[in-house]
Amino acid sequence: MPFFPPQLTTEHLNQLNARTLGEQIGIEFTEIGADYLVARMPVDNRTHQPLGLLHGGAQPTDVYLRIY
Repeated sequence: MPFFPPQLTTEHLNQLNARTLGEQIGIEFTEIGADYLVARMPVDNRTHQPLGLLHGGAQPTDVYLRIY
């Protein structure tokens, strides 16, 4: 049984992501299938901490936005 409805598209998900934290940190949905979702998040000045490493809160935010 498919988890995502067939009419759901990455374009629709990215529109829903507009003006949210996900958009602010650059999360973009790139692929969707019946039972999977692919998104990408850049590691840049929006998501790294002062030492240049990925901020500890960025990765859970990415996962949270994919789930909800």
